[in-house]
Amino acid sequence: EGPNDVGIAAQISGKSGGFSGYLLGGYDTDTEEIAIRGIGYADVGPGQLGLYAVWASGANYYYEESEWTVGAQYVWKATDTWTFTPGFQYFHAIDLDADGDGFGGGDAWTGGITIDYQIAENFAAKLSTQYYDSDDDDDDQLEGFLRLQRNF
Repeated sequence: EGPNDVGIAAQISGKSGGFSGYLLGGYDTDTEEIAIRGIGYADVGPGQLGLYAVWASGANYYYEESEWTVGAQYVWKATDTWTFTPGFQYFHAIDLDADGDGFGGGDAWTGGITIDYQIAENFAAKLSTQYYDSDDDDDDQLEGFLRLQRNF
């Protein structure tokens, strides 16, 4: 797709106790399609549960991966230095129609874990690995990265 000349986006968010949530919407004037995204976080047990959902009327600047998706993650701060975040996401109708506007068949899912280690003050390591499986191809994907980060 080409550049988005004009888009309209809005967000509302709120927080109450151990819960926070966001509702975002975007309208792409070039494609005349919308995307609506909801994100929520809740303190559950020793960590934080995150839930995520997106719906798109068609491929647009704000979202074009699938017709809809849902995901979840759980951030567990095991110690002052170690944090573990497993996550999962499901995508429905990942294939674009022949004209590239709407979504067709095909589903996919991804799951993985991110491990954060605080090496020293303002210096951390992040190890992440994800598995991706799509109906569209026979080659599942295993990806990951290691990042060392220094904050100033």
